[in-house]
This record gives sequence, C-alpha cells and structure tokens, in this order.
Amino acid sequence: MQSLEPATSPDRPAAAAADTGAPGAGAPGALAAGGRTWRIEWAQLSVARLVADRRPPAAEQVLAGLIARTAGVPVGDVELERRCGECGARHGVPAVEYPTTPSGARWRGDAAASSGLVVAAVGMRHRLGVAVQAPGPEGAAVDEAAFHPGERARLDAVDPAERRPLRAMMWARKAALSRALGHRTFLEPARIELGEPDAGGAVRLVRGVPEFGASWRDVIVIDLPGDGDGVAAAVALLP
Repeated sequence: MQSLEPATSPDRPAAAAADTGAPGAGAPGALAAGGRTWRIEWAQLSVARLVADRRPPAAEQVLAGLIARTAGVPVGDVELERRCGECGARHGVPAVEYPTTPSGARWRGDAAASSGLVVAAVGMRHRLGVAVQAPGPEGAAVDEAAFHPGERARLDAVDPAERRPLRAMMWARKAALSRALGHRTFLEPARIELGEPDAGGAVRLVRGVPEFGASWRDVIVIDLPGDGDGVAAAVALLP
C-alpha cells in the first residue's frame, strides 16, 4: 500500500504546489473560461478551480476538462459514468470510463460546485472525493450533529470572525470524506475527528474509526482554495 506522506517543504503548502496558472487558449472545455489548474506532487493529484459570478459550468464539465488536460486527450473523448454501483442511481463520484491511464487502469476523479465555485481533482492511484461547501446554518444542535467534541472545542477557541469560514472548511473536509467512501458506507460526521493541517498541508484523522479500517492513518484530506467569501473546498484521498 502506497504512503500518502507529504513531500513538500513546511514553507510551501501542498495545496499550492506546482501552480500551472491559467490554462490559456488551448485549454480544453470549461477550463478555457478562466479556470486555474495546479499539481499537488506528493499526492500525485491534479486540481482545477473555477470561480464564476454568473452561470458557472457544471462540475462534470470542469472535471472532463481536467481529465482531458491531464491525460492529453480531446475533451470530447472523455467519458464519465455517474451511476452508483450499489443502487444504480445517478449520484456520487463519477467513474472515468475513458481515457485510461498509461498502465490501462482507470483515472480517479471527482468535482463539486456551490455558490459559483467549481473544483475538480484527478489522480491515478487513490479513491478520492471532492466537496465544495458554503457556510451553512449555525447553532449548538447543528454543530453537535456535524462535529466531534474535539472539533467543536477548536471552533469555540477561535475568534468569532474566524468561526464561520472555519466551520465551512471543517464541514467540506467531512463531505469530501463521505464522497470518497461512497454510498456503501455511512459516515456519521460527529464520530469523525479531523486534526489541523500539518506542515505539508495534509489533514488527518485524529483516531481510527471502523469506516476506514486499519489504514485510517493513511486517510488524508487536503484543503483547497475557496472563493474568498466563505465558500470552502477540500479533497479527500483514501489509501
């Protein structure tokens, strides 16, 4: 089993590594409309982010563009199948039917959108899930259902002005984990405690839970840039 240990230096957050800038005129699909892509090398992950004030492209369009860019194929050739393997409904992380990786395996990819922010991620080796989360309702009952007591203590400890964006970020991390796990595994948010980002930009489980088995220490969530107005984004990687 491959380790997901970050290899970036402490003074360079992993989520900002290898920024390739704007895609330019030759960028495929929706990415040509002002999106940015970058590479997180230690996670072997390509990420795309697009912010649109009006009529943003669908999440799957951005995902298809990122796959095309990463794999070097026309965007029109990308085939995504969004059909749950458990119930057959159109939800959850899409399967990349085409293209395949150089070894003939499937690419792993996901995308999410909210409030004009669209984020997509693509990799070769690990199951992943992407989440974009706008600030939601607040209150003790909501927090008790969503966050572990250790996480609630961290929320209570921050300045009130920082609490709302931190809450959205913490929820985006758990939503990304839930998408990565898929429909077959129910994730009770308040039972999961995630720590703070480490020097390499990785967020890890504080302790093991049955949903992640013996490999829980290799589960990683990476905070991604939001929209600057409170909408948070994250990608989860499973071993």
